[in-house]
Amino acid sequence: MLETGIYVRPPNIPTMNTQEMVQDQSFFNGFFGDKRTLTGLEISQLFANIQFNTMKTVLLLAFSQVAESKEIRNYFIRGKHINVKQNTVFSNVLKEEDLPLTMPSQFNVTTTNISPFSDKLMLFHISNLSSAKLRNFGDSIAVSPRHDLGSIYFRLMVETSNYAEDGGNLLIENSWMEKPPHNVDWNLLAKKKK
Repeated sequence: MLETGIYVRPPNIPTMNTQEMVQDQSFFNGFFGDKRTLTGLEISQLFANIQFNTMKTVLLLAFSQVAESKEIRNYFIRGKHINVKQNTVFSNVLKEEDLPLTMPSQFNVTTTNISPFSDKLMLFHISNLSSAKLRNFGDSIAVSPRHDLGSIYFRLMVETSNYAEDGGNLLIENSWMEKPPHNVDWNLLAKKKK
Protein backbone atom coordinates (compact mmCIF):
# COMPACT_ATOMS: atom_id res chain seq x y z
CA MET A 1 0.00 0.00 0.00
CA LEU A 2 2.91 2.33 0.72
CA GLU A 3 4.47 1.56 -2.66
CA THR A 4 1.27 2.29 -4.56
CA GLY A 5 0.46 5.38 -2.51
CA ILE A 6 -2.87 4.21 -1.13
CA TYR A 7 -1.84 3.79 2.50
CA VAL A 8 -3.59 6.32 4.72
CA ARG A 9 -1.48 7.29 7.69
CA PRO A 10 -3.36 7.63 10.96
CA PRO A 11 -2.97 10.78 13.06
CA ASN A 12 0.43 10.94 14.71
CA ILE A 13 1.24 11.97 18.28
CA PRO A 14 4.65 12.73 19.76
CA THR A 15 6.52 9.93 21.51
CA MET A 16 6.43 10.21 25.29
CA ASN A 17 9.87 10.64 26.88
CA THR A 18 8.72 10.00 30.43
CA GLN A 19 6.11 7.87 32.09
CA GLU A 20 3.25 9.78 33.70
CA MET A 21 0.75 8.42 36.20
CA VAL A 22 -2.89 9.47 36.34
CA GLN A 23 -3.23 11.73 39.38
CA ASP A 24 -7.00 12.05 39.84
CA GLN A 25 -10.45 11.29 38.44
CA SER A 26 -10.36 14.30 36.12
CA PHE A 27 -8.75 11.82 33.69
CA PHE A 28 -12.32 10.70 32.91
CA ASN A 29 -13.71 14.23 32.40
CA GLY A 30 -15.31 15.12 29.15
CA PHE A 31 -18.61 16.75 29.95
CA PHE A 32 -17.60 19.18 32.69
CA GLY A 33 -14.32 20.72 33.71
CA ASP A 34 -11.12 20.55 31.77
CA LYS A 35 -10.87 17.78 29.19
CA ARG A 36 -7.57 15.99 28.94
CA THR A 37 -6.13 15.35 25.50
CA LEU A 38 -7.02 12.12 23.74
CA THR A 39 -4.96 9.02 24.45
CA GLY A 40 -3.26 7.21 21.60
CA LEU A 41 -5.79 4.39 21.88
CA GLU A 42 -8.73 6.81 21.72
CA ILE A 43 -7.23 8.44 18.63
CA SER A 44 -6.68 5.08 16.93
CA GLN A 45 -10.28 4.03 17.64
CA LEU A 46 -11.66 7.27 16.20
CA PHE A 47 -9.49 6.87 13.11
CA ALA A 48 -10.43 3.19 12.69
CA ASN A 49 -14.12 4.08 12.88
CA ILE A 50 -13.65 6.81 10.27
CA GLN A 51 -11.91 4.34 7.95
CA PHE A 52 -14.63 1.74 8.45
CA ASN A 53 -17.39 4.28 7.83
CA THR A 54 -15.65 5.63 4.74
CA MET A 55 -15.39 2.19 3.15
CA LYS A 56 -18.98 1.36 4.12
CA THR A 57 -20.16 4.69 2.67
CA VAL A 58 -18.59 3.92 -0.69
CA LEU A 59 -20.10 0.44 -0.67
CA LEU A 60 -23.54 1.82 0.21
CA LEU A 61 -23.26 4.38 -2.59
CA ALA A 62 -22.36 1.66 -5.09
CA PHE A 63 -25.10 -0.68 -3.87
CA SER A 64 -27.69 2.10 -3.93
CA GLN A 65 -27.18 2.73 -7.63
CA VAL A 66 -27.50 -0.92 -8.66
CA ALA A 67 -30.16 -2.35 -6.30
CA GLU A 68 -33.35 -3.45 -8.07
CA SER A 69 -35.75 -2.69 -5.21
CA LYS A 70 -36.55 0.98 -4.59
CA GLU A 71 -37.04 0.25 -0.88
CA ILE A 72 -33.60 -1.35 -0.60
CA ARG A 73 -32.02 1.48 -2.65
CA ASN A 74 -33.52 3.99 -0.22
CA TYR A 75 -32.24 1.93 2.71
CA PHE A 76 -28.71 2.04 1.28
CA ILE A 77 -28.94 5.81 0.68
CA ARG A 78 -30.10 6.30 4.27
CA GLY A 79 -27.12 4.27 5.48
CA LYS A 80 -24.74 6.39 3.42
CA HIS A 81 -26.08 9.56 5.06
CA ILE A 82 -25.74 8.01 8.52
CA ASN A 83 -22.10 7.09 7.85
CA VAL A 84 -21.23 10.54 6.51
CA LYS A 85 -22.83 12.18 9.57
CA GLN A 86 -21.01 9.83 11.95
CA ASN A 87 -17.69 10.54 10.23
CA THR A 88 -18.31 14.25 10.75
CA VAL A 89 -18.78 13.61 14.48
CA PHE A 90 -15.53 11.59 14.70
CA SER A 91 -13.61 14.08 12.57
CA ASN A 92 -14.73 16.97 14.76
CA VAL A 93 -13.36 15.23 17.85
CA LEU A 94 -9.98 14.85 16.13
CA LYS A 95 -10.06 18.44 14.82
CA GLU A 96 -10.60 19.72 18.39
CA GLU A 97 -7.25 18.08 19.18
CA ASP A 98 -5.58 19.69 16.16
CA LEU A 99 -5.01 16.26 14.65
CA PRO A 100 -4.87 16.18 10.84
CA LEU A 101 -7.24 13.81 9.15
CA THR A 102 -7.00 12.68 5.57
CA MET A 103 -8.91 9.93 3.90
CA PRO A 104 -8.08 8.36 0.56
CA SER A 105 -9.67 9.79 -2.55
CA GLN A 106 -9.14 6.67 -4.61
CA PHE A 107 -12.40 5.12 -3.42
CA ASN A 108 -14.32 5.61 -6.63
CA VAL A 109 -17.63 4.19 -7.72
CA THR A 110 -18.31 3.58 -11.38
CA THR A 111 -21.42 4.94 -13.05
CA THR A 112 -22.93 1.56 -13.85
CA ASN A 113 -26.43 0.69 -12.75
CA ILE A 114 -26.10 -2.99 -13.62
CA SER A 115 -25.75 -5.02 -10.46
CA PRO A 116 -23.18 -7.80 -10.23
CA PHE A 117 -24.97 -8.97 -7.05
CA SER A 118 -28.51 -9.73 -5.97
CA ASP A 119 -30.37 -7.35 -3.64
CA LYS A 120 -30.41 -10.22 -1.15
CA LEU A 121 -26.61 -10.51 -1.11
CA MET A 122 -26.04 -6.76 -0.93
CA LEU A 123 -28.53 -6.33 1.92
CA PHE A 124 -27.04 -9.28 3.80
CA HIS A 125 -23.55 -7.79 3.39
CA ILE A 126 -24.64 -4.38 4.68
CA SER A 127 -26.38 -6.07 7.63
CA ASN A 128 -23.13 -7.84 8.50
CA LEU A 129 -21.21 -4.56 8.24
CA SER A 130 -23.73 -2.89 10.56
CA SER A 131 -23.11 -5.66 13.11
CA ALA A 132 -19.36 -5.17 12.72
CA LYS A 133 -19.77 -1.43 13.24
CA LEU A 134 -21.66 -2.05 16.49
CA ARG A 135 -18.81 -4.29 17.67
CA ASN A 136 -16.31 -1.57 16.72
CA PHE A 137 -18.24 1.00 18.74
CA GLY A 138 -18.37 -1.39 21.71
CA ASP A 139 -14.59 -1.85 21.54
CA SER A 140 -14.17 1.92 21.30
CA ILE A 141 -16.28 2.50 24.41
CA ALA A 142 -14.25 -0.11 26.30
CA VAL A 143 -10.93 1.64 25.66
CA SER A 144 -12.07 5.27 25.82
CA PRO A 145 -12.15 6.44 29.45
CA ARG A 146 -13.23 9.99 28.60
CA HIS A 147 -16.95 10.24 29.38
CA ASP A 148 -17.81 12.40 26.38
CA LEU A 149 -16.41 9.80 23.98
CA GLY A 150 -18.46 7.05 25.60
CA SER A 151 -21.55 9.18 25.19
CA ILE A 152 -20.79 9.81 21.51
CA TYR A 153 -20.25 6.11 20.81
CA PHE A 154 -23.39 5.15 22.73
CA ARG A 155 -25.53 7.64 20.77
CA LEU A 156 -24.12 6.40 17.47
CA MET A 157 -24.64 2.79 18.57
CA VAL A 158 -28.35 3.47 19.04
CA GLU A 159 -28.55 5.06 15.58
CA THR A 160 -26.63 2.19 13.98
CA SER A 161 -28.66 -0.41 15.86
CA ASN A 162 -31.92 1.11 14.61
CA TYR A 163 -30.55 1.12 11.06
CA ALA A 164 -29.43 -2.51 11.40
CA GLU A 165 -32.84 -3.54 12.72
CA ASP A 166 -34.53 -1.90 9.74
CA GLY A 167 -32.21 -3.90 7.47
CA GLY A 168 -33.15 -7.07 9.35
CA ASN A 169 -36.81 -6.23 8.84
CA LEU A 170 -36.20 -5.88 5.10
CA LEU A 171 -34.52 -9.29 5.08
CA ILE A 172 -37.50 -10.80 6.91
CA GLU A 173 -40.09 -9.10 4.69
CA ASN A 174 -38.37 -10.54 1.60
CA SER A 175 -37.98 -14.01 3.21
CA TRP A 176 -34.20 -13.69 2.96
CA MET A 177 -33.28 -14.23 6.60
CA GLU A 178 -32.53 -17.77 7.62
CA LYS A 179 -33.00 -18.47 11.31
CA PRO A 180 -29.57 -19.11 12.85
CA PRO A 181 -28.88 -22.21 14.96
CA HIS A 182 -30.48 -21.79 18.35
CA ASN A 183 -31.12 -23.62 21.57
CA VAL A 184 -34.17 -25.80 22.17
CA ASP A 185 -37.05 -24.15 24.04
CA TRP A 186 -37.28 -26.81 26.72
CA ASN A 187 -40.38 -25.29 28.33
CA LEU A 188 -42.24 -25.30 25.02
CA LEU A 189 -41.14 -28.88 24.38
CA ALA A 190 -42.46 -29.93 27.81
CA LYS A 191 -45.82 -28.21 27.14
CA LYS A 192 -46.22 -30.12 23.86
CA LYS A 193 -46.06 -33.45 25.72
CA LYS A 194 -49.59 -34.64 26.43
